[in-house]
Amino acid sequence: MISTDKRHFCPSALEGSWTEKKANRPLPKVIEFVEPGKQLKKKKSLPPFLQAQVLISLQGKRKQIEIKSKSTREDLDEFEFKSIAREVREFGVTGLSRKDRKKYEDWKAQSLGGKAPKGQKMPYPMLMRQIKRRKEREQEQREREHAMGIFKKKPDKKSSASTRAPMGWWVDNSSKGLQASVGKFKAGVQRLSKADLHKITSKKKR
Repeated sequence: MISTDKRHFCPSALEGSWTEKKANRPLPKVIEFVEPGKQLKKKKSLPPFLQAQVLISLQGKRKQIEIKSKSTREDLDEFEFKSIAREVREFGVTGLSRKDRKKYEDWKAQSLGGKAPKGQKMPYPMLMRQIKRRKEREQEQREREHAMGIFKKKPDKKSSASTRAPMGWWVDNSSKGLQASVGKFKAGVQRLSKADLHKITSKKKR
């Protein structure tokens, strides 16, 4: 026998049963894995007096950081100014002559810790010619001054020697006023008799 019952397929009924099952399903559990060596330690609450000390220390550190930031800002400004000044100077050197540029390079090397350049060397005959020319120029200048009536007084050798103070030598000024002809010298010491002393005192009284 052939059954004449026809079952109709309804997709909306299936969708309603699926949503009901989804709503009734329990939420999945979230499991967090923590390594044994890296377990998070719970922060313990500090007592009130310690909290006040911590706050004071934090404020002091904040002030130090602000001061350091200000000093670093000033240092940066100074560094920028110096770098700009150096660039301007280097640009100005390009307009100098070769001789002045060489002098600037020598000065820069010395400022960076280099040694001073040695004196210019020249052959002996050339040096003698240079000295001869300098003496001739000095002689011409003296003759010109003499013709114009300008006379320069030469320094007296005796006066310059007496006024010149000895450097590094001890001078005994205790025997000032005594003549070398008076008395006798023995072993570098001037020995005076009573008569010699009488002569010296009588001369001073006059």
